[in-house]
Amino acid sequence: MKRTANKLVAMGLLLAAPLVTVACAAPPTDVSAIEKEVQTDLAQIGINGVDTSTLTVKQLQEIKLIAGQQTDRQSKQNQINALLGRAPGSQAG
Repeated sequence: MKRTANKLVAMGLLLAAPLVTVACAAPPTDVSAIEKEVQTDLAQIGINGVDTSTLTVKQLQEIKLIAGQQTDRQSKQNQINALLGRAPGSQAG
């Protein structure tokens, strides 16, 4: 019985190996493309003067989420400025 279980585990590992290889070989996220998208989103919202290359991936993702919300422009500006640690209304550009 123990031998059969070991064979099943070994077979499972052999069958899973290609899946693990494919998952590990997936290309990394193209951060520069996300930075460009965020720069466009910021401009549409009316926030200028943000160097997106200095933002973390988490900040970029959060800005994308805020930009996609169905709220007014001022609300989006306030949320993004808070995220960036900027004073309200600071859209220097």
